[in-house]
Amino acid sequence: MYDNQILGFDEDAVLSHDTLEYLNLRTNKIDKREEIKKLNRMTALKVLVVTGNPFVERAGESILFELFASIKTLERINKIPIDKRFLKGVFAWQAESYKEAKRLEKAEKEAGQEVDSLT
Repeated sequence: MYDNQILGFDEDAVLSHDTLEYLNLRTNKIDKREEIKKLNRMTALKVLVVTGNPFVERAGESILFELFASIKTLERINKIPIDKRFLKGVFAWQAESYKEAKRLEKAEKEAGQEVDSLT
């Protein structure tokens, strides 16, 4: 499916390819990471190539960690093996994402308290 101007996926179509192990989506027009996350229903998927899609270009390398976190069957992403070094990166990314979510939650709560004190 390399270089086919693909924008996204129909969830029923994804389910119909549940034995697919290798999927090359390189150089398509997938703009939303949510489209790739639909592939987590492909239980045999081991290799996924997504280089050259707009959502990858915007998100950078951290998107690879996010993809692995949502598609647990993967053994390789963009030719990068899922090994101990990669997993350390996933854990670091998850920890950083958690810290950022907590920071935003705290900021929103403080902003809400400031609004309450003004009224």
